Amino acid sequence: MGQQEGVFKTQAGIALVQNGEDADDALKHFKPINYGQDLQLADGLRAHFKDAGQVLSPAMIEVKHTDGDKTRRILFGGALGRPPRPLRRDPVQSFNVDYRLLESTNGDRLHGNDDPPGDLARVINGAIERDGALIIPSLAVRRTQTLLYAIRQLQEQGKVPTLPIFVDSPMACNATEAFKKHKGGYDLRAKTEEL
Repeated sequence: MGQQEGVFKTQAGIALVQNGEDADDALKHFKPINYGQDLQLADGLRAHFKDAGQVLSPAMIEVKHTDGDKTRRILFGGALGRPPRPLRRDPVQSFNVDYRLLESTNGDRLHGNDDPPGDLARVINGAIERDGALIIPSLAVRRTQTLLYAIRQLQEQGKVPTLPIFVDSPMACNATEAFKKHKGGYDLRAKTEEL
């Protein structure tokens, strides 16, 4: 019983039992596709993968359908990265698409020209001046790593002192290790620096 099983029911009420072996079998059918590579799905239908600039190497998928002299393009993407941000590459721009289907959690917000590193330095130094602790809630994947990177930058620039930092989240620690192992997904500046 070493593998966790999941029981799922179909609309007809038939129980389907899935376990780790099923997942391993499914992975055999996956095939890696590089950014910029066209994948021919059928006659007149192709998919093209583009860097979305989020987390480590997520893709937007542009699907192009051609029927005679008529062509339609649909761009499917999750969250797009907000350029310029440390660690991750900026999203690849997409032009001449007919439809865009995107995640819109932050679609109602305009991002100002604020100074996040300067704001972070002020908060850190303020906590130090008050002999206080600074607790920063952060999403485990991407935000924690971006925050650690920003603090390291501020330390190296002498804008904040070097102090112990504790990340109290096993998921964030695992994600940070994944970031360290996959530097190919970093932006150019971060590729040359240590996280």
